[in-house]
Amino acid sequence: MKLPRTTIILLLLALGLGVFVYFYEIQGAPQRQEAQEKEKQIFSFTEKDVQALSIKTANSTIKLERQSPTSDDKKWLIKSPISSPAKYAYVSYLMNLLVAGKSEESLSTTSKQLNDYGLEKPSVTIDIQLKNKKNHKLVLGGSNFDKSSIYARKNPSSQSDSKVNILLVSPDFINAVNRDISEWKQEDTSTNNTPLATPSATPLNTPSSLQKLPTPNVSPVPTISPTLNVPPTPTISPTPVTYSHLSFLRNATRTSRCKLLSDSSLTT
Repeated sequence: MKLPRTTIILLLLALGLGVFVYFYEIQGAPQRQEAQEKEKQIFSFTEKDVQALSIKTANSTIKLERQSPTSDDKKWLIKSPISSPAKYAYVSYLMNLLVAGKSEESLSTTSKQLNDYGLEKPSVTIDIQLKNKKNHKLVLGGSNFDKSSIYARKNPSSQSDSKVNILLVSPDFINAVNRDISEWKQEDTSTNNTPLATPSATPLNTPSSLQKLPTPNVSPVPTISPTLNVPPTPTISPTPVTYSHLSFLRNATRTSRCKLLSDSSLTT
């Protein structure tokens, strides 16, 4: 059975549309998402590309420079206002914001309205010098209504353009640059590791008369016997009863008996 020409054309269109949807919506989704993320990124350079930084705030201006221009080491120097090694942790924190920082939102306004966003006289200006001698700049102004973002401009033109693009960036930029010069300075951790001399023990000068003393001869202590000398108990001998004693007892008994009889007769 031969299909009509119109049906064949419709089938081909449907097949082509299916192929387009597959490659655009499914296969092309990661590429589109990656492109959108790149558009949100503030700068496109990497950390290894940066050679020097200049940070200008309301209180001071500090200039940082990589120690070796031809290497990617993590040693940075403070060139101004003092000369000292820089604390890499703080430099790395700021560098990460510049390299990976994104702007989730942007708006367009006129140059006459920059003061409304705190950008006519920026609170912070960051100049970035790359190893290829290219320069970039990021200026920071005020915060939005809920203080969740900071108004910023990337590579602002010196000409008074009628239209300017304003980015909303993370407030971490303010935290990264609002530091005293003492905080940027690397702490000196070098200490004198020379071990202290341990004093040696000096023997005392003992007099020769005390070095060899004669051992005294001690006589043994005599043993004391604990036996007590108890005097003997005296023996009591009975007193012999004589005739006079018996006569006295007999008379006393007789007298007592007569007294009892007289008492009884008086009672009756």
